[in-house]
Amino acid sequence: MFVCAGLFALNYMFRVGKHLTFEQKLFVPATPLLVCLVFSLLVCNVIPTPGRDWNAARITPSVSLKHGYTLYYPQDKGPILNTLYAPMTTVLFLPSASAKDPTSAVLIAGAINTGSMAFSLL
Repeated sequence: MFVCAGLFALNYMFRVGKHLTFEQKLFVPATPLLVCLVFSLLVCNVIPTPGRDWNAARITPSVSLKHGYTLYYPQDKGPILNTLYAPMTTVLFLPSASAKDPTSAVLIAGAINTGSMAFSLL
């Protein structure tokens, strides 16, 4: 994929790049390569998420909310949920609660987590 993106950028620069400014000549070939690199890094970050122990525990509040439990109970009632973050993470991971199996749920939550981290860098 990197080779194809690089060849496309070089082909573009040789055919159209004569009238471009220096910045355009620099960034046009680099953009497809950087997009492919960032995408591959994001994918490599999402794929190992089912193998990490705490990832399933992080989506437990979202799954319990989907199945009718509330997030907070009094001290002597209800299940004890391990929540370290504000309730917005429970809402953010709600799409992962709709998965058919736990591995898919963890992968969806990993993609949401990675996407939100990457989006915050923009």
